[in-house]
Amino acid sequence: PTGEVLEALRGIVPETSVTAGDLAGEESLVDVLVASGLCGSRGDARRTLAGGGVSVNGVRQDSDAMALPADALVDGRFVLLQKGRRNRHLLVLV
Repeated sequence: PTGEVLEALRGIVPETSVTAGDLAGEESLVDVLVASGLCGSRGDARRTLAGGGVSVNGVRQDSDAMALPADALVDGRFVLLQKGRRNRHLLVLV
């Protein structure tokens, strides 16, 4: 998705403000899944990732992906997370 599309999604899908530090680290994807409320715990996030149920900006993450991809930020401020088919959440870098 483009920055304009993600900007248009603001207010439509739930969103969470994050810092650059939140998006860094070996298990950053696990952490943001929990912080966004898409997963109830770190264990739930790991199981969902292992089952291939998470997409970042429309790209399904493999079962061993625990960190956000290096190119995850769209327009330097947005990341669209998706768990399953219907649960989406927008991360906004502040």
